[in-house]
Amino acid sequence: MKTLSQVFLPRIRQAKFPALALTSMIFLAASISPAHAVEEAQWPNWRGPDANGSTSTGNYPERWNVDDAAWKVALPGKGSSSPIVREDRIYLTTPADGQDAVLALDLAGNQLWLKPLGPATPPRHRQLGSSSNSSPVTDGSALFVYFKSGRFAALEFDGTVRWQQNLTDRFGEERLFWDQGSSPVVTDQHVILTRMHEGESWIAGFDKATGELKWQ
Repeated sequence: MKTLSQVFLPRIRQAKFPALALTSMIFLAASISPAHAVEEAQWPNWRGPDANGSTSTGNYPERWNVDDAAWKVALPGKGSSSPIVREDRIYLTTPADGQDAVLALDLAGNQLWLKPLGPATPPRHRQLGSSSNSSPVTDGSALFVYFKSGRFAALEFDGTVRWQQNLTDRFGEERLFWDQGSSPVVTDQHVILTRMHEGESWIAGFDKATGELKWQ
């Protein structure tokens, strides 16, 4: 078994750019053939396909350094979520110009699209987190994302919004000492979200096609 850091390693660091603090993501692709990268680099959710942060497949380096990285991409804002990989695309959540956003890249690091979804909410601990702490998840038919603002959305793979709602407007602010960070989980029928905080806590299932609350 190899750990996530040995397979797909996002390195989040503070970078210096004029008038805007950006972060960088490194995708470790050295020694991976394009065919292997597309076939084996499937990482549909936080901690991977088996939800254990590991994989037993792949032809990849076990040791590397920053200078060996195939490419680096500067993100439009400080992100704390983990990227996911589906087929030949990488998806992640990130702040962009003060908005919650979803970013899509190809396996060479080229931006395919950036979809702003609405105003971001500043993190409680600016050095430790961001408005984009939750990792996206995919069931193979859509992307599902959640943000500190309470924004909860489903997107098609071209960036089109399938549905969107704000759970803070509906259920009140999520209050946590270490800030919001729960990532969505998908089943055959529902996208499931957990809100465990100082207020009323719950686990709920939402319809993947419409976003309708089905159980709580």
